[in-house]
Amino acid sequence: TYVGEVLFRLGYLYLEIKQAENAVESFKKYLSLKDKTHVGEVQYQLGFLFTERKQQKKAIKIFENYLAGDNEEHREEIQLRLGYLYAENKQQKKAIKIFEKYLASGAVGHIPETELSLGYLYVENKKPFLAIAVLEQVLLHPDYQKNNDLLQTLLVLYRENVSEEKYLKFLLKVKNDPKQGWKVQQGFKSQLIIEYFEQNKCDKLISELNPDYMQSIKKSNTKEWEHLLYMRGSCMIETKRWNEARIDLRQIRDSKKYREHSIQMLIVSHKQLEDWKRMTWEYQEVYDRKTPVLTIADYQLWVFAAKQRKDFQRLERLKIIYERWKKAFPEDSQNLEQLNKYISGFRLQELTSQENWKEVSAY
Repeated sequence: TYVGEVLFRLGYLYLEIKQAENAVESFKKYLSLKDKTHVGEVQYQLGFLFTERKQQKKAIKIFENYLAGDNEEHREEIQLRLGYLYAENKQQKKAIKIFEKYLASGAVGHIPETELSLGYLYVENKKPFLAIAVLEQVLLHPDYQKNNDLLQTLLVLYRENVSEEKYLKFLLKVKNDPKQGWKVQQGFKSQLIIEYFEQNKCDKLISELNPDYMQSIKKSNTKEWEHLLYMRGSCMIETKRWNEARIDLRQIRDSKKYREHSIQMLIVSHKQLEDWKRMTWEYQEVYDRKTPVLTIADYQLWVFAAKQRKDFQRLERLKIIYERWKKAFPEDSQNLEQLNKYISGFRLQELTSQENWKEVSAY
């Protein structure tokens, strides 16, 4: 009809002179008529006008009406627009369905960005394997191979859902990818090192933490450097590289976060190397600092190390440890009595060897 044609043309004229409100009214009046000649085009324009005016529910409704009709000219574009509107309005299942439909339709435009949106929707809806499958496709597209958000999302998905082998392969691929920026590569290297540590792949971890890398991390991030030292020191213990372990662990034994663990591992290293002097020094430092708290087992090992030292201060050293042990654990009578007997016997042996019979008698 002429009325319908006039309203249709008038709506476009209003659009051209940027009178959006009048355009909306003209298009709405057109849709109230029985004239269906331009219904698809009017729905298309009206949907975008509603979107621009932040009237998303109205936009969703009009786009749904368009897709329910026979008009094909803007179908793919409206499917995409409607998918994003659903997502923005927390209608995620509808968004997933329409994005899946779009990708299955054979459409050729906007594929990677649609897959990316669909992948994130899968993540939010706890469908990790569907998310991985679609986001892996996005990563193949040249424009998205350096997308940090995509890489980080896949990192989390791999870590939580796929085999350790596949996760490591992904970390290595990104870490060694020359197209990635230095910051991204270093971030993935850090994750790779953590994964090596958790999987007890100590030789690979030690290989990654070469001196140049450690020096660069020390300059840029002290906390990360300390954590790397802790992991490498632990791996040195695991692989029985006692001296190398001590070098790393000494550097973090004053760190509040790692002190207790580093001291424990240092004691193990001293013992394995039979370095009794350093072990007694280690316990002396712990005693002076009052952290970590010494246990009965610690005092036993401290005494054992002190007994192995053959210098002239051995007896005096044992007496000092005895007094400290007695003060810390007065109830540990059996061990204290044994140590006291040892000290007494050692003293008698000294006096006898000196033929100091008067002191022997007094003792």
